[in-house]
Amino acid sequence: MARTRKASRKGSRRAEPLRKFWETGRGGTTIVRWGTPGAYTRCVRATADYVTNPHGYCAMRAKGATGKWPGGRKRATVASSVARFRNARARRRR
Repeated sequence: MARTRKASRKGSRRAEPLRKFWETGRGGTTIVRWGTPGAYTRCVRATADYVTNPHGYCAMRAKGATGKWPGGRKRATVASSVARFRNARARRRR
């Protein structure tokens, strides 16, 4: 009889050390240097070979490390960016 795994977030236990590394560990303090100009770009370049969506991954790490979403815009919510994306997509379909 095969063992069944407990239903949980996929890989969440293995991902926690990686999150800590990129937010507060050596990756976040020496490689990316969150809070300085170009931090998001450095993160994307450093993680591009290892994660499937480096832009999304680095955006979440930037939010976790600095408390703000990356980018110079005043919008600070994910919901507003999702709404903008859907509106732009709907305009393209017309």
